[in-house]
Amino acid sequence: LEQPTTDAPKRAKVKLGEIWAVGPHRVACADATDREVYERLLGDQVIDLVFTDPPYGVEYTGGSKPREALDNDERGADIAAEVFEVLKDFLPKGTGWYVCSPSGDALHDMLHSVQLLGPMRYALAWVKDNSTFGRGHYKWKHELILYGWTEGAANPWYGGETPDTVWEQNRPPRSDDHPTMKPVGLTVKALHHSTQEGDMVFDPFVGSGSSLVAAASIGRIGYGIELNPLFAQQAINRLVSHVGESAVKL
Repeated sequence: LEQPTTDAPKRAKVKLGEIWAVGPHRVACADATDREVYERLLGDQVIDLVFTDPPYGVEYTGGSKPREALDNDERGADIAAEVFEVLKDFLPKGTGWYVCSPSGDALHDMLHSVQLLGPMRYALAWVKDNSTFGRGHYKWKHELILYGWTEGAANPWYGGETPDTVWEQNRPPRSDDHPTMKPVGLTVKALHHSTQEGDMVFDPFVGSGSSLVAAASIGRIGYGIELNPLFAQQAINRLVSHVGESAVKL
């Protein structure tokens, strides 16, 4: 499932405030705390699942390599809470959500933020093929994915026999395009458990578009919002490459 990404664009054709379509998929280059953006983007479309990777509050720019900084990363869980405060009003009862989360000190704040979407039911562990270098007592080899669903209805589940909470998945073959790019296969695993073909997967922090590519790869529909025009352009380019259809500004 891990396909080489398209080259990261040096300039973005997409502009802030625009919505672009690639087949049935949609990318809005906009502020995910703006309620009107959701109304414009969604129309009559219903969100069936949320899979997202909010900024972690570590001002990440990609280590020693010159890369585009993550917008709002220094705000961490604060921006996640602001986005979830709006997003929750567009989620039907029983809608599942997967939120990639930091560990360490920032975990407490993210746990608080996701409660806006509903009770956190499980903390899944993504175990990588190698560790992250650092100066702490331990080297991180896993990241957390918080899982839960909105209250008021049963949560759809298609996972079959009870799967483990530990997910082993290699990092993407390359991640120069986005400092915290998640592997497509990681998202696909969640989508197989929580959606059916034709369901819509929503991501308010699209980044380079891995969640939307994952949705497209298994017959789901991907909708998302990204504030940074360069990352929005990268997400659109990846969808075009994967889906084989041209991007159209709506």
